[in-house]
Amino acid sequence: MLKYFVNVANYEDSLILKQICNYTKVNLSECRRSNRVLFDLCDNLNKVKQYGFKSRSTMFNIVQTNRLRKHLNYLCMDKYI
Repeated sequence: MLKYFVNVANYEDSLILKQICNYTKVNLSECRRSNRVLFDLCDNLNKVKQYGFKSRSTMFNIVQTNRLRKHLNYLCMDKYI
């Protein structure tokens, strides 16, 4: 699913994004806030394999749909609060 959104949306050439940042583009080439593995992973999202990530219960989550967000909110309210 992630690959679909990355291929469909062309954020790099988006006019609104260019206007927001005054047509300034910065390409990061050195990792300063995380490890090299995560930096390389974020560098090319088309190569990310979803099955390589483990699904586990945490208090903070990233979800793709509003339905899943509501479901996880319900579960977290019972478990963490």
